[in-house]
Amino acid sequence: MLIELECKNFEAKEKNYKKFDGGGMFLLIKPDGSKYWRLKYTYAGKEELLALGVYPEVSLKDARKKRDEYKRQLKEGFDPVQKKRQEKTELKENVANTFENIALKWHKHKWKDSVKKDAKLELSRLKRHIFPYLGSIPIKKIAAQQLISTIRNMEDNGILSESQKTRSIVGQVFKYVIATKRAEHNLIQDTAGAYKQPNVKHHPNFSEKELKEFLKTFADFKGNPITKLALKEKHGKRQIRGVSPASVRDYINKTGLFPVGKQGERLPRNEEHMKVIQQLLSLPEYQKFKMEIKEVIFQTNINKNCGNAHLI
Repeated sequence: MLIELECKNFEAKEKNYKKFDGGGMFLLIKPDGSKYWRLKYTYAGKEELLALGVYPEVSLKDARKKRDEYKRQLKEGFDPVQKKRQEKTELKENVANTFENIALKWHKHKWKDSVKKDAKLELSRLKRHIFPYLGSIPIKKIAAQQLISTIRNMEDNGILSESQKTRSIVGQVFKYVIATKRAEHNLIQDTAGAYKQPNVKHHPNFSEKELKEFLKTFADFKGNPITKLALKEKHGKRQIRGVSPASVRDYINKTGLFPVGKQGERLPRNEEHMKVIQQLLSLPEYQKFKMEIKEVIFQTNINKNCGNAHLI
């Protein structure tokens, strides 16, 4: 059995030499004076060697504790070397598979072009509401209560609609995790009953007085004529957002149906549509920037402070 003072005073020699403490543990002293704890053991008929640390950073007392723990593992049928390698692998996986790292991979997978407005908005919600609380936790180790507490932070702040949208994003991340075999459960689905739902308040219909005031204000509108024309078309419940210039040409030439919106919904030609489109094409404001239009005929002038919003 070794004592601490002996370990401290062992001097270097020309070759490596060992000083045994018992139970297969020994102190290896090297020619440069460095000292290393080692544990020699047999598993499945094969002799193995396990590093226990460097002396004096790992004291004699601490080295014995490690030896006793590894001996216990051997009695339970585990190979300490393999278990140590497995723990290192799991540690690397935990670091790589934190919620933040996985969420960023999901975001990149979903949004090939991450500069899109919706892509930026989803990432912003994760950074503001989720990453500060769950970002550094391995996704397999996130407990249901941790997720509930994080979502309730938003609910307590009165942003229920934002909370609902953020939950949807987190749910998509968990679906990605399950699809890539990094976890087995979608915690958002498992905890669905724990969250508040926003109260949806629909805008009331105009009263007769309000409608008259609106129509008067609309008639006096002095803004961009393209905007006014788009609003007029919207008021008539003929939504033509997302219509391409090529479709307009085909429509005016009466060679096809008129495509509406991003989902490919179509409306047949009618004279009211024709009048609106022809008014648009004749506006000086439209002629001024029509060369820049690539996808839609009704679009907003871009303002860096408020983004690029659809008029309709």
